Amino acid sequence: MGAPGSFYWAGTVKVLNLTDNTYFKLNVTIGAFMSDSVVLLRARPVITVVSSIFLPASINITAPQCHDGQQPVNCLNVTACFSFHGRHVPGEIGLNYVLTADVAKKEKSQLPRVYFVLHGESVGQVSEKLHLVHMEETCHHYAAHVKVVQEEQ
Repeated sequence: MGAPGSFYWAGTVKVLNLTDNTYFKLNVTIGAFMSDSVVLLRARPVITVVSSIFLPASINITAPQCHDGQQPVNCLNVTACFSFHGRHVPGEIGLNYVLTADVAKKEKSQLPRVYFVLHGESVGQVSEKLHLVHMEETCHHYAAHVKVVQEEQ
């Protein structure tokens, strides 16, 4: 019979669909020789999320087009679009995302020049939860303002 544990690697791997899911039907069961137990690893779908952010090619900082309530400011429209696809994926999913304005400045511990305007408030980040439908693009639109820093004036 051999030393204890000598049959450790003498196991079985068999592809079964024990849960009747449609995710490629690749549930895997793993058991060891002379063992009273088995492990079931259920397969799950792989979802590919496609994201796109649309910004203007340039911003004219010499001619402000918006107002922040007190003074004219430069502004731009930001559009964030998302969709998902994959084989045997659910028809709809929830997606949480965060948009951060002027990341390069924040990474250098500098004050950002761009901020989003949500409900009349200036914010550096936008956190949203979307409901996405398979193969359908969903877009959200945001207004952003550009602060003029002293060396630009």
